[in-house]
Amino acid sequence: MRIITPIIILFLTVGLYGQSETLEKKAKNHFDNSYISDGQTYKVMLNYDEEGEFEVTFFSRTMYRIAITSTVPQSDITYSITDSERNIIYTSQDFDNSPYWDFVFTSSFDCKIIVKIENPKVKSGIALMLIGYKNPPEIK
Repeated sequence: MRIITPIIILFLTVGLYGQSETLEKKAKNHFDNSYISDGQTYKVMLNYDEEGEFEVTFFSRTMYRIAITSTVPQSDITYSITDSERNIIYTSQDFDNSPYWDFVFTSSFDCKIIVKIENPKVKSGIALMLIGYKNPPEIK
């Protein structure tokens, strides 16, 4: 029994790593070579009745792209950008749960990105988010 438990843990760890790697590749497909990664991979394990929350600072006059992938169907997962008081700035629900969004803020902005599963038939899943940035066209 002492040998079986570490082997099970090893297989679960390798399986989750492989799944995360697949999700990361899928998210990277939403970026072209003009975007630079912020260097982080944001991951969260979700149950239907939970939210994942990431705190992020976006800087003024920079074009950003957020890309979300998940082990659940794209139509069942949503993400929203909120201010510190949870006022919604953007939600993917308003755009057919698009897997990515491009935006520029005119001033620097601390926000929260909230990810959740919307379909009660989906009990759990892993969500992975990547953020890239580039200099935008001139803002007038």
